[in-house]
Amino acid sequence: MWHLDPFVNCPVYETESFTLRKLMIEDSEELFECYSDPVAAQFFNGDNCGDDFYYTDFEKFKKCINYWIHSYTIHDFVRWSIVHKQTNKCVGTVELCPSHKYSKAQETIGILRIDVLSSLETTDAMEELFAIFINHFYRDFQLDFLLTKAVPQAAVRLTVLNKHSFIDAAPMCTIPFAHYFIK
Repeated sequence: MWHLDPFVNCPVYETESFTLRKLMIEDSEELFECYSDPVAAQFFNGDNCGDDFYYTDFEKFKKCINYWIHSYTIHDFVRWSIVHKQTNKCVGTVELCPSHKYSKAQETIGILRIDVLSSLETTDAMEELFAIFINHFYRDFQLDFLLTKAVPQAAVRLTVLNKHSFIDAAPMCTIPFAHYFIK
């Protein structure tokens, strides 16, 4: 069976509007717009991280980016920059952490975090991003399940998750936090 090692060769994914490629420190300035956006911050997932990822101090944000890059080098998780093809600018990030941590029976669960500018919290953008996750992540990361958070005010995400048959995660895994969905 073919298996991609994302910590050796980080995959690049493309949709009509976006390219997802490995996060680089050079992305910091463009990404700061997303991570200093108070509307977007409502949807960030800081569970189990000790951070809410909302930044108003650029130097602190760069430390966070360096931490994410370091985490990739130690094979903890993969974080991609989301590059909007029309503007060629980084508009957010996606993180995937393949893990057994919340598994009930040693299944591999991909813990998915999605952070985008509030202007991209739209059905079209979420549909394009979730097409990548669903069409590639299971195979490329040998996942049994994909797990993500959507707070009640994330109406667009909840609609997209429902459309793609994500269900309440509580019965399927041991995650101790609220508002998680699994497929």
